[in-house]
Amino acid sequence: IIIKTKIYCDHCLDCGDCGGKLIHDLSFVKGIKKNILDPRAMALTITFNPSKITSVKLREEISKLGYDADDIKADPAAYQKLDGCCKKPE
Repeated sequence: IIIKTKIYCDHCLDCGDCGGKLIHDLSFVKGIKKNILDPRAMALTITFNPSKITSVKLREEISKLGYDADDIKADPAAYQKLDGCCKKPE
């Protein structure tokens, strides 16, 4: 599945607080087999076991980490914990 998200950091794959942390934390979600972040496309490609997790639950898990996931907005409390570079420029 490909899930659109909002990544604002220009070094997100290298930074432990940005995309690297997102990828790391998602790897511990039961049912996710593989996840790849494409910061240019602002998308996550996730391979998962549908008998263990649904696509809706995947989006909710991404939201809980502070990022938008398609139409599901980032959890406000989790978003506030993100590094400044990970937040939408004002």
